[in-house]
Amino acid sequence: MKVLHQIASDYRVTVNGKYGSRPSDKARIQISIGNPKYESAKMLTLTRWCASRFKETEIIVSDTLQRHNLTNTDMSNAWNITREEGEKWLRRNAVALEGFTITRWDSLLHHHNYAISLDVIEENLKSDKANKSFMDMAQEFSIRRKVPIENCRAFLKEELAIFYFMMQEPAVDIYAGSWISNIFETLSLPVFKDLHCLEVDFEKLKQNR
Repeated sequence: MKVLHQIASDYRVTVNGKYGSRPSDKARIQISIGNPKYESAKMLTLTRWCASRFKETEIIVSDTLQRHNLTNTDMSNAWNITREEGEKWLRRNAVALEGFTITRWDSLLHHHNYAISLDVIEENLKSDKANKSFMDMAQEFSIRRKVPIENCRAFLKEELAIFYFMMQEPAVDIYAGSWISNIFETLSLPVFKDLHCLEVDFEKLKQNR
């Protein structure tokens, strides 16, 4: 059986999309717990890719954000379940994370700027254009994830509020999927007009015979 560091070269990172143009010598990898692109060899490939390009990389572990997707339990239990899933993810991917700064979602939720940022997001969503973009994405999430649209709205508001204060620190935000850039474009907030986000994926390398 191969150990993690031996199979890291089985993949390479590909950049599928870019949003914004602000340069930075720091990267933030936005982790969605449950996404197989953030596991094992792919995760190690991504952190090594960042280490070779940026002076600093921060890992944002969005574990308890996923509590909004759990509909068969109360919110307190959902919080505990998703927190534990985050702990398991950290243990599984310990090799890939070695030497990197790790920030858990709960620490961002308890940040003194969170409540202020949530008020800013809610105020900006009063715009017809921004609200339509927000509701369209919530509806898409609801259909795809098979959860009530109320949960999807709560998920997105929380994510946007944290992005609002977190992204005021310059960094290249990296996500192995599609960014919610259409919402960024409709919110009249300068911080969302001056981002540098990358959508990445992984390509399987051909093995030498």
